[in-house]
Amino acid sequence: MANEQFSMGSLFMLYIRNAGTWKPVSCLTSNGISESWDFAETVVKCDPGVTRRKPTTYSYEIPIEGVFTDTSGIGGDTAKASWDTIKVPARAKTLTEWQIALLKVDGTEDPNFAAQYGSAYFSALEISAPESDFITFTATMLGDGDITETDPYPGY
Repeated sequence: MANEQFSMGSLFMLYIRNAGTWKPVSCLTSNGISESWDFAETVVKCDPGVTRRKPTTYSYEIPIEGVFTDTSGIGGDTAKASWDTIKVPARAKTLTEWQIALLKVDGTEDPNFAAQYGSAYFSALEISAPESDFITFTATMLGDGDITETDPYPGY
C-alpha cells in the first residue's frame, strides 16, 4: 500500500478530432467515461430459483465540464477545443472521434495507462454565464460502437 501512486484529474485529458487533428478540450474542470451493460435475465427449469444473466447491450457516455476559452476566434488558441469548437459537430449531429489519455506531469502520455479511443455523438451541450463569474460549459457525448485502446491514427 505504501507504493500506491495517485494521478491528479488534471492529467486525465480529453481530446477531440477536429479538421484531422487531435485537439485537447481546454480548461476542463471534470471529464470521465461512464460505461454500462444491459443484461438478459432468465430462470431455467434445471436450476429453479436461480437467475441467470447474459450481457446484451453495451453503451457509454462521456460527461464534460469546463471553463469557456476562445479557441476559434481571432487571437483564440486554435490548437485546443472548447465550447466554440464543440458546438459545430454537436449542432451538425455528426460523429466525433475522441481520445482520453493520462498524462505525466511533463505532458507526455503515461505508459502505464493505455489511451482510450472511440467515436460519439454530442447529446447535450450547455453554456452558462453567471454574473461575476467565468463562463462555463457542459456537454455529454454518447458513444457509438466500442471503446478501443488502438490509436486509429498512429503517429499523429
